[in-house]
Amino acid sequence: MEDKDIEFKCREKLYIADWVGETYMCNTICENALVYTKEELHRAKEVYELVRNSGYPSPNEAMHLLIDGSIWGMPVLTVSDLEQAYKIYGTHPEYVRGQLTKKKVSRIQVDLGLCNADKNLRLYTDVMHVEGNMRLVMVAVPKT
Repeated sequence: MEDKDIEFKCREKLYIADWVGETYMCNTICENALVYTKEELHRAKEVYELVRNSGYPSPNEAMHLLIDGSIWGMPVLTVSDLEQAYKIYGTHPEYVRGQLTKKKVSRIQVDLGLCNADKNLRLYTDVMHVEGNMRLVMVAVPKT
């Protein structure tokens, strides 16, 4: 926090902070939008949509997309529009997801003795309707 640090203590493999007596302000998008004009909000939505369509680059990379001019046919958007979009809407969750993990992806060792050498399979497919949406269901079983 800006005025003090909050300490998380490990209890039974969970990290817990003591929030008793603490009050914090949390702004919603609607409250953040009240400060800006309609034109600024429109430009912030456009640049936020550009970031989404660009594959959720980091804020620094998104800034370089606007500065470098590497995208043609784009409305004139500035870095201040990008900064306002992040102030109003925050950073995209898709960009933030997985940023703090240092795990490397590893392969699971497969016991080759359990693998079936017979490659003849029977494939069953059907379409299932769930709440108005069509889903494709497939089952593969060894041919007997």
